[in-house]
Amino acid sequence: MGVVRNVINSFVKFPDDAKKRLRKVLAACDRKMDDMRKVVAANCMKIAELQQKVASRDWKICKLWLDLISREKQIHELRKEIAVREEKFRS
Repeated sequence: MGVVRNVINSFVKFPDDAKKRLRKVLAACDRKMDDMRKVVAANCMKIAELQQKVASRDWKICKLWLDLISREKQIHELRKEIAVREEKFRS
């Protein structure tokens, strides 16, 4: 903003009222930009929160898969043991 004001002030032929109007427009643009920065920052925070939720859920899903695999292994081992015992019982 300061650079733009310096440029405006450097135009000697610019009437003072035009310079004042340009300053008002630039000030309004600055306020709008500040408002937009706040909105973007808020949206970034929301995105970060959602990413944390997704990561948490992804971890829960991975944990459930690991539990499932572990239980499938246990079932497989039990079936092997049952098969061995049945074989011994038949003999």
